[in-house]
Amino acid sequence: MEHDDWNQLSSVALHLGIGEHGQELFYCINQTDAPARFTMPKENEQNWVMICNTDNHELHQSIDQKEVLLAPASMAIFHFQAND
Repeated sequence: MEHDDWNQLSSVALHLGIGEHGQELFYCINQTDAPARFTMPKENEQNWVMICNTDNHELHQSIDQKEVLLAPASMAIFHFQAND
């Protein structure tokens, strides 16, 4: 993504691998005025845990651990820790 892409009113997701032990972060960013649906990464059957949410409504709850519905103008961050 380019710098200007982050400043548009849209919904974006960012999936990052962190560290050397298989940890992952998944950022869901909804910059719109409507709820946005995100599909959670499942390449390795990850079990995601929400670690941050800028909205305090129940709208951010996962749907069958496959999708998440995020409130307008909010962000959620999910974490996955691989089993060693």
